Amino acid sequence: MFIHRFCSMIVLLALFSLMLLNNCAGLIAYLVFGILLSFFVTKEICEIFGNIQSHTDKIFLCMANTLIFILFYLIMFTKEHPQWRVYSSLTELCIFLLLVILFVAGLIQILRSVNDEEKLKKIVMNTFVFVFVNFPVCLITLIYFAFQSDCGCLHEHFHLTLNAGFLYFILVTKSGDIGAYAIGTLCGKLMKNGTHKMIPSVSPGKSYEGLAGGILTSVALSCILCSVFEIRALSGHWVLPVLGGLVLYFGGMIGDLVESSIKRTCKVKDSGRLIPGIGGVYDLLDSLFLSAPCFLLFLAAVNLVRNIL
Repeated sequence: MFIHRFCSMIVLLALFSLMLLNNCAGLIAYLVFGILLSFFVTKEICEIFGNIQSHTDKIFLCMANTLIFILFYLIMFTKEHPQWRVYSSLTELCIFLLLVILFVAGLIQILRSVNDEEKLKKIVMNTFVFVFVNFPVCLITLIYFAFQSDCGCLHEHFHLTLNAGFLYFILVTKSGDIGAYAIGTLCGKLMKNGTHKMIPSVSPGKSYEGLAGGILTSVALSCILCSVFEIRALSGHWVLPVLGGLVLYFGGMIGDLVESSIKRTCKVKDSGRLIPGIGGVYDLLDSLFLSAPCFLLFLAAVNLVRNIL
């Protein structure tokens, strides 16, 4: 198990490192990452719901969600690169037409489901999975492109730069998971009566001690990264990195609790088995699904306050 987990982490770190590069390799790596994320998270969620007889059109949803991501990626790419901006309107038209087609197809399916409870349930589940996957994946992509101008020097000799804002978003969110697990586990071993559980009915492993450890880890790393790299959205006052760390930690924690609740209701341990030693793609990235919208709302609020002041 350790060997499998170690090998998986090496591959994931390699992909993550490539995504951070502000060059063609980074763009291609993120495109691959987004395709895998959209496809396999959709597949895993469909299979999870299948355990409680909530059936979906799995193959259709996997293909539709992957196509939505690719089109949204192309929209962001063409907007950020002037030489390709001429294709931006065409890409926007494609995604608009796709959404219209899917909407009309859904209405037709609803009309055909008269007196058929199972068909109506499937339509509702298809709609939920479509929104549940596409909304956060597109927001993560928005964060990736929004911070491309915030570059940190990776190696001065080779003139390589990285996407410092996206690095911040990923590391601060995931460090909260790691810090909460490490501190919670340590306190569980050291404290005579064990840790104080937060929501045992949803996630038995979550404790208030782990909560404190996760907050400290996320806030500390947030402050360190903001001092090392020039992340303009969080510059200007020391309180912004602190608030950024808090927002990403709590967003990530709630995202993790949402997945735990779904898996507990559907009576599954892991969302999938794609990543040896870890589980499914959703298991690995569940915290990002809610931290992304929370982070973007936080940045919007910061920008609004700056404009007012």
